[in-house]
Amino acid sequence: MSFWKNKRVLVTGAAGFIGSNLVENLINEGSDLVLIDNLERGKIEYLGNSLDKAELHTEDLRNKQFCENTIKNVDIVIHLASKVGGIGFYTSNPYEVMDTNMQIDSNVLNAVIKNKIKY
Repeated sequence: MSFWKNKRVLVTGAAGFIGSNLVENLINEGSDLVLIDNLERGKIEYLGNSLDKAELHTEDLRNKQFCENTIKNVDIVIHLASKVGGIGFYTSNPYEVMDTNMQIDSNVLNAVIKNKIKY
């Protein structure tokens, strides 16, 4: 029996390249999935047929209340979301990139702690 079978797994950044491939594998392993992606860079098409078997939220993880409310009643959180871009974007917008990623990481991690998510 798979470790992932019947586990409620929340994946942030689910519509990105890595996230969408992970989602497909978790569905094949029998997980119950909650997906989050703001679709800024991720593409809903990457999720393909996975959308029929998962709960998708298109929300910004800088929304603290959303994080706290959504990261409830899950067994595992896999956090892949971040503000991304090419090197030109990073060097032109270093504060925005760092600030956004720190807010996202802080909100997700604090919601995990508040909701006592084990994994």
